[in-house]
Amino acid sequence: MTRDEPARELTRAVGRGADVVVDVTAKAPDALNQAVRLVRPEGTIVVAGIRGSPITSGFSADLVVYKEIRIVGALGVDVTAYQSALELLASTSLPFTTIDRRIVGFDDLGSVLDSMSKGGLDTPMHAVVVPD
Repeated sequence: MTRDEPARELTRAVGRGADVVVDVTAKAPDALNQAVRLVRPEGTIVVAGIRGSPITSGFSADLVVYKEIRIVGALGVDVTAYQSALELLASTSLPFTTIDRRIVGFDDLGSVLDSMSKGGLDTPMHAVVVPD
């Protein structure tokens, strides 16, 4: 079993692959390859993790073309921005504690993705996947 099989199986359940794959891994060259395999045709990959090398082994630019994938780069933030964000979260000026969030493992990932895709009243605004 490859590392991306659980996610691939869940996206097959909806029949097409992931609409958006966000790659935030640092110095993990194969993560982009996994993203290309997981994203649906005409889907979007957001690359926010730095590869750490100029070459991503086994990367198939042809697959990007065949699937008509959009790849978007997102520049990270610096230490000052993290410090400001943490100070804001620690303050009581905004009601962050009232935001509905759900923490799930792989067993419940399908149900939380289904809930988020439907956008009902019980949909969490923030979902976190913690591997089992």
